[in-house]
Amino acid sequence: MVSGGLKTTQEVVQTPPTLVPGSLHAENYSRAWEVMDLARLLFNTLYYAFGALAFQLVLDVAAAYSLSRLRPVFGKAILGMMLATLMIPATVLVVPQYLTVLDVPVFERNLLALGGFGAVLVVLIVVLAVAS
Repeated sequence: MVSGGLKTTQEVVQTPPTLVPGSLHAENYSRAWEVMDLARLLFNTLYYAFGALAFQLVLDVAAAYSLSRLRPVFGKAILGMMLATLMIPATVLVVPQYLTVLDVPVFERNLLALGGFGAVLVVLIVVLAVAS
């Protein structure tokens, strides 16, 4: 991929292909940055990633605090169920999750970007850290 980005168009499509470019053309990357508006796309990625992180932390810390300090009646059962979900291999969940995400539109988009299997692990870590 990097080698192709440093080649001219003629060099990329030539047969047989070459691994090392004849001459380096780094301006392909600057042109791609401008044409695709990668600065805006990078900002959007960081904006949504940090927004999701902040939202996730608020929910996870609240759940961990309530399970560790408030000691609800079924707190140990809830924690056990959360721990049980961590024992399922992620590869078993990939295909069903993918099919579910494709079929459920939310606000005219699918749920593909709204995963959340890490939330259980974060709550468990915070519960165990606060309880000790």
